[in-house]
Amino acid sequence: MEATPSICKQAQRSLHMRRYSVQAETNACKKFEVDAPKKNLVTPSHFRNLPFQKLPSMKFTITSIALFITSILFAQKTSSTDSILFGKVKYRQVGPFRGGRSATVAGSYKHKNTFFFGATGGGVWKTTDGGSNWKNISDKYFGGSIGAVALAPSDEAVIYVGEGENTLRGNVSEGIGGMWRSDDGGRSWKNIGLKNTRHIGRIIVHPKNADIVWVSVIGHLFGASEERGIFKTMDGGKTWRKVLFVNAN
Repeated sequence: MEATPSICKQAQRSLHMRRYSVQAETNACKKFEVDAPKKNLVTPSHFRNLPFQKLPSMKFTITSIALFITSILFAQKTSSTDSILFGKVKYRQVGPFRGGRSATVAGSYKHKNTFFFGATGGGVWKTTDGGSNWKNISDKYFGGSIGAVALAPSDEAVIYVGEGENTLRGNVSEGIGGMWRSDDGGRSWKNIGLKNTRHIGRIIVHPKNADIVWVSVIGHLFGASEERGIFKTMDGGKTWRKVLFVNAN
């Protein structure tokens, strides 16, 4: 495009207006600095007089921004993954309505409609039809508050149950029986110790050996207790060893 006199004048006028705008903004900032103290407004000079004068370095700022962007991208990816996995999942009420609240559930590794749950006031329950029907399998052996249920992946006839609900709240139900084991899918049970643990939060069974078990013990909720931490058995509950312990409190 050929530079005509009219185009040159327009360019000069635009540059002049831009300079005027910048100058006007600068003057406004200076006036604000002068008038602000009279109106108790916060100005940049306030920050210069604060004890924390050292502002984050540019490197730290860039790193923070990078971490923030990464967290957003990760959250978006997780959300996308969740929508793919659970987007078509539908829930239905499966009862039972007399078992009390529940905070522990276990499912069969082989049979998709077989589940177990522990109630805080009703023992251990089992369904083999996806929740259409439930049967209590702990009656006559133990009951009350249940904190954890686990099946042995290598042998589903072996079931472990820990007493004492795992929900930490003001009104809780303690367990006095500790750990239980069934070798016939829940038809009969035997007590395997840890009776003074009160609240058992989780049970993990070795994937290849049903006799190796780790138990997460919460212990006394409102007082000191030596019976808390992680306990492990190598012989199906005949003996227990405390493998992780911080302190009694």
